[in-house]
Amino acid sequence: MRFVAPVMGSNQCNLWIFIDFPSNSHYILFMNTFLSFPHPGRPLVIAHRGYSALFPENTLPAFEAAISAGADMVEMDACLTTDGGLVILHDDTLDRTTSGSGPAVKHRLAEITALNAGDWYSPDFAGVGVPSLDEVFFALSGRIRVNLELKAPPRGVAGAGEQICLEAARAIVEHGMEESVLVSSFDRDLLIRFRELLPGVALGALGQGKENTVRALGALFAALGQRERGTRHAARAAVAELATGGTAAWRAENAVRAVSALSYHPQGPRVPAALVERFHARDVRVLSWLVKSDDRQDNWEALLAAGVDGFFTNHVERALEVARVMGGSKG
Repeated sequence: MRFVAPVMGSNQCNLWIFIDFPSNSHYILFMNTFLSFPHPGRPLVIAHRGYSALFPENTLPAFEAAISAGADMVEMDACLTTDGGLVILHDDTLDRTTSGSGPAVKHRLAEITALNAGDWYSPDFAGVGVPSLDEVFFALSGRIRVNLELKAPPRGVAGAGEQICLEAARAIVEHGMEESVLVSSFDRDLLIRFRELLPGVALGALGQGKENTVRALGALFAALGQRERGTRHAARAAVAELATGGTAAWRAENAVRAVSALSYHPQGPRVPAALVERFHARDVRVLSWLVKSDDRQDNWEALLAAGVDGFFTNHVERALEVARVMGGSKG
């Protein structure tokens, strides 16, 4: 896959995406202007579920706070309701972050948006509700980049994946978000279908768990030290292959290539610089995410040192300070 990116203005570029097919011919797959938003000249700081360190996650106050704090992008999760709508909710059940209970897909959109989504975090947010995708797009359109993660279709619900893609595509078009949204998912089939519906919208392929297991494998293979010499050499070769982006990168590249993704999103904090370089050589951006326990400064610094193009965090303002200091020359 390759990009051709002619500059169309001081802050605008149109990206024509090509992919190499077995015949070696090139097909124009889509034109994307996601990067037409002004770029900060450093790695992007992406507000994970909004400014979720200080506000209830995936709510309008969290997204507004992220904008006020200077985040470059907000990330949010979309779940399917029983009547085919999309609500902004991370879990497939309502219990953890709302006053409701049970699977989201068993409730109507109006029922879920009437729930309390702030009291679990703090009594100060007791009146905050679960927003629909339409509500969020209406509030954010034209103000900030949005990373919309499509959650995997609920099991046992016929046509759920198709409905998720159709509803997301409808909302993006109706709210004029085509050039400011990055649609991502762990579910490759969702992204493939979404690409068919809206070929001009940027896609991001999420990494399934930790793509780089070099340290764990290294420890494992070290335990084989008493075995015969050939086994040890094979083990070390396997570790070296992974360390340079071998098997893990191959899996990741397949995911990116399948949907002509603009970006790849591996789990941090141990993202090898070689893996980042491998994607950069293919003109693919690398945006890394962290679980809550790993979301701290030393890990942000490790990701920036590896050369990532951005990272997701709950701590927007602190992360911005680090990104400005360490990544001022990157863009």
